[in-house]
Amino acid sequence: MPVRRSHQEVFTVSGPLDAWLPRCKQALEATGFSHVRVSDILHQITGQYRTWTVCGEIEITVHPSGDQTRIDVEAVAAGHHVFALFRSPTKRILAEFKRGLGV
Repeated sequence: MPVRRSHQEVFTVSGPLDAWLPRCKQALEATGFSHVRVSDILHQITGQYRTWTVCGEIEITVHPSGDQTRIDVEAVAAGHHVFALFRSPTKRILAEFKRGLGV
């Protein structure tokens, strides 16, 4: 059974939830995530990230917080291969999302 590791990060951005949900989806698609799915009811976006050295998933939940928006991000990745010893695959997944988002 593979070892799965997770990493969570929460950040707050200015602007309404309706603007950030599609922006998060576009960020995933622009940075190479596949199987991107959006749930407008739950305000969640999920996607898979696969490269030669990283295999994992991301789940983003967007919450309104007054005139700002809170973005909860959780990355889960396999940590049982040799490449995980040198760089955390979950942090790499989160970094790719944030790079696409411009945050």
